[in-house]
Amino acid sequence: MASPAPSPLITLQPTFDNIIPPNPDPTGLDPFVVGCIGFPIYLILALITLHRTIYHFSPPSSPLSLRKTFHLCLLLYSTFETLSYIPFAFMESGDYTKWSYSFHLLSVSFDLAAFSTVTMQWSRINAPSSAPSGHRRTSTTVLLLLFVNATFFLYTIYTILTLTLSKQNLTNWASTSLTYKGLLWFEPCSLMFNAASVLTYGTKMTWKLSNLRTFSLLPRRTKLRVVTQMLGTMFTCALCYGLRSFACIWQLSQLSRDDTMVRTGLGWWVIAIWVPSLVPGGLLLWSMRNRGREGGAAEG
Repeated sequence: MASPAPSPLITLQPTFDNIIPPNPDPTGLDPFVVGCIGFPIYLILALITLHRTIYHFSPPSSPLSLRKTFHLCLLLYSTFETLSYIPFAFMESGDYTKWSYSFHLLSVSFDLAAFSTVTMQWSRINAPSSAPSGHRRTSTTVLLLLFVNATFFLYTIYTILTLTLSKQNLTNWASTSLTYKGLLWFEPCSLMFNAASVLTYGTKMTWKLSNLRTFSLLPRRTKLRVVTQMLGTMFTCALCYGLRSFACIWQLSQLSRDDTMVRTGLGWWVIAIWVPSLVPGGLLLWSMRNRGREGGAAEG
């Protein structure tokens, strides 16, 4: 009796709409290592920021201030950035997914918002002391800074919506999306404008402080320490934002040349992600640690 003919094998053509192809970078850092480094670091930053946020909001009835706004923005930034590392540390995908990359884009916006509140704080300190605290004129630079950051946030939301609605995988979407390429131009422009603003107001604040009569009475070592800390914080933050801006432009050039979205080498994560975000976040978190005087020139 003849054996029955074998049933034809049904081959299913895999779809790659939600899978990110392996990164071709031969020097890439293992994604699990990226997750083991990034997730705990940003989680620690989020927990520290949460503690400081609770401190600044005690008592809860106190009015909203720039310091409180800074801590809220930094808390949102560190929380979203922590969530973006979940696929690296805990999922088989081992790379950004659509939702995790959306969290990363949101974190950049809140990082800029936190940075801009420090600029606004320093602009208030530089305001003429003769003007009442509630009637000080907001400078044109600060208004422009708010406009740039608000526009960047709205554009980021629009980019996330286009990513979410796209049927392509993340890498293919990034290589073909003009919206995403526009974001890679918009982000360094926003970063450098924020860096220039904080340098301008920070330098003015340092000059104003050095001309105070009480400052001249301090010991020379104390004056040197205060000025060094202020200038060091400003220039370090500006340098970090410059690194991130360079990384965005470099990423855009890679995307245009070989459709590679992210180079996953150690240098990329250090220069483009970890240093430009963790260093300014830590420095500004320390500089904004005190509650400040409500209603005074230093209030924030």
